[in-house]
Amino acid sequence: MNFSKREREQQENENLIIETAIKLFCENSYENITMNMIAEKSEFTKRTVYRYFNSKEDLFFATAFRGHQYLYEMLSEAIQQGNTGYEKVRLTYCAYYKFITKHPDLAKLINQRRYFNSDNLEESSPNYRKFVEIDQLIFESLRKIFVKGQADGSIRSDLDVDQFSCSTIYIAVGFFQLVSFTGDTYPKHFGYEKDSFIQFSIERLLELIKAEDKQRIMSE
Repeated sequence: MNFSKREREQQENENLIIETAIKLFCENSYENITMNMIAEKSEFTKRTVYRYFNSKEDLFFATAFRGHQYLYEMLSEAIQQGNTGYEKVRLTYCAYYKFITKHPDLAKLINQRRYFNSDNLEESSPNYRKFVEIDQLIFESLRKIFVKGQADGSIRSDLDVDQFSCSTIYIAVGFFQLVSFTGDTYPKHFGYEKDSFIQFSIERLLELIKAEDKQRIMSE
């Protein structure tokens, strides 16, 4: 697709504002940053920033959407690997941790959505709607590999797949968000090396979903 010079400039300006906001939100948290600060740091006028984003909330979800885009790409790549549903779940959990390691600022930024009441954002923030859409896309792609795992016998079949996948994903996401928030602090407090502690925890999470050997053999 060919873009005009004006369109390229607009895209560059928007990207610069988003990158500046990511840096400021991560360094100081969403609550402590104003649109004036973002405008000054990105060397635009406040009016220009508002031309691209109608509110600070909308700009925040533009940054969070970017983080979810990277996460979705990494999870999608992981899902393409592995033969069974269980293997795909394992690979997506590892990909989530890789995302946190590779994009720590974006992971921390996404966690800041707790500051928001979503009741009014659906109408007021176009980027919130984009964020919700990709969030749902991520969840649905993960739910499908749980369905596959039950079908191929690699994931427990004794629980309702929708509730089971939702609950397990919720636990995993909460764990990874805590990892993102605390960094090395939590494992080091108890004398553990971070990567080995994360791997140990992932294995324990996976034990919740893995089918018994007998069940897997019967399904083959």
